[in-house]
Amino acid sequence: MSNFGLMSSGSPNVATQLKGLGIEFEPVKSLRGRSPAGSLSTPAFGLARGPEILVARLDPEQGEALRLQSANGFGQLIVEHDSPLSYGAAGNLEQALMGNSAALRVDRTGLKPSPVCIQLVGTDDKPLPGVAVLVFGAGLPSQGISDDDGKVELPLYTFQPGQAQAVVAKSRKDYWDVVVRNVELRPDVPNVIQLRTFNETLPSYNKKPFLSWGQELMMQSQVPPVNGTGPVDGHGVKIAIIDSGCDNTHPSLQHITSGTDLTGGGKSAGWMLDPFSHGTHCAGIISARPARGSSMRGFAPAAEIHVFKTFPGGRLSDVIGALDQCIEQGIDIVNLSVGTDEISFLVEQKIMEARQCGIACIAAAGNTGGEVQYPARSPYVLAVAAIGRQSDFPMDSSHALTVKGPQTLDGTFSPDFTCYGPEVGVCAPGVAVISTVPGGGFDAMDGTSVAAPHVTGLAAILLAHHPAFKSGLGKQRSAARVEMLFEFIKQNAAALPFLGTDRTGAGVPTMAAFNADAFSRLSALRPPAMSQGFFIQPNPFLSQPLGLAA
Repeated sequence: MSNFGLMSSGSPNVATQLKGLGIEFEPVKSLRGRSPAGSLSTPAFGLARGPEILVARLDPEQGEALRLQSANGFGQLIVEHDSPLSYGAAGNLEQALMGNSAALRVDRTGLKPSPVCIQLVGTDDKPLPGVAVLVFGAGLPSQGISDDDGKVELPLYTFQPGQAQAVVAKSRKDYWDVVVRNVELRPDVPNVIQLRTFNETLPSYNKKPFLSWGQELMMQSQVPPVNGTGPVDGHGVKIAIIDSGCDNTHPSLQHITSGTDLTGGGKSAGWMLDPFSHGTHCAGIISARPARGSSMRGFAPAAEIHVFKTFPGGRLSDVIGALDQCIEQGIDIVNLSVGTDEISFLVEQKIMEARQCGIACIAAAGNTGGEVQYPARSPYVLAVAAIGRQSDFPMDSSHALTVKGPQTLDGTFSPDFTCYGPEVGVCAPGVAVISTVPGGGFDAMDGTSVAAPHVTGLAAILLAHHPAFKSGLGKQRSAARVEMLFEFIKQNAAALPFLGTDRTGAGVPTMAAFNADAFSRLSALRPPAMSQGFFIQPNPFLSQPLGLAA
């Protein structure tokens, strides 16, 4: 049995039609939100009950036959696969490190592993427990977690004793990861890897408040107070984050109190559990508040945040269910960090309904390095691609593996993982962005789903504080307001033409709309003339020797 989403374009309802066709089905859930005027349901006034969408399990062959009939315009049923979602983690570490290396495809049968010990320490040489370590030899990598003494023992499969193609060490929070390539590991002593904290390499990390390199690039620190007095903090705007949940026990996120778990876990507080850290990271970019032990400030810390957990196990129907609730709760902006290769008419219909209700959907373009994924491919959302900047991460970190192709003279680049195409509306920082993670710490992540929250946060500030959204069309909840917001974002973007508009869209959105003088500062972000606008630089990732204990 396979999951399908089905909607009737007329009467009778879906279940009745399936029974009439003699098709056995197992209902999973029924979705029926409130639809605005002008949608497929065509209510006479205001909001009305929309058409029912039935999610059901069908025999795969029968379901596929119905889907093909629907796609060819036969019958009154609209049938689609209820496809699984990807949550937007960027990059394939094995692919980035090994490429198409034959070493990954080696059958390790008959290879005798050499045991090696890796010792993880911080700058003060204190042991670091809980650090994930991968050792690349022949075949798939060996992996483990460092113990309380900062040590982990792993088998090294290799044709040359002690020779590893790469070693990767990643802490759960507060440290840069480390990648060391082409290293000889000694079997007789612990092989020491030292990790650095963020404040060791980033002078701004200890500032109060701490703004990420992305926020600085988008000029958040240069925005004057509203009317010369009030803070620019997104007050009065409602934002939905459709992602993997949010750990609101984090000191910077304890103001987030509204959420829904759509994963079927059956726990009322399940949205607070974030197994991937991803939703918590996005929430920090958008709305983190300085708190004890933390000086990080998101774009819109006073915005009202609603969390919709769709991972793990999320499907397209969960996006529909989340958007239904966004419509009913009067959400202003939806941050969509989900993606699939399949275009969904049912999701598209719901995005259109949300747009007509004045809800702006901002979506991550995708991290497959290919065409823009759905729903970012929809013409009714603002698709966000990612950019990086080399000065903002250590060159012995995994972030360096994302560097690709042309760069502006300040080292800004379009990373290898970002999806691209004419659907890209804008780009935003999406490499080595530091934000909140479960457990009270911070981590640096990559992805277009890291870039999208930057634009969501900026959009919240525009809606909350810019005079254009205080009256007329800008104030009314309508599709016109959404279009106006998207155009404002694009018009106040710093263009990066030498990276390619299919990869960067209109450019990097900025806060220039709040300050006429800020327009002159856009020149600092724009590349110079074509003759010297960029240089082709190979990935500067260099092999570094591994420190060995005496």
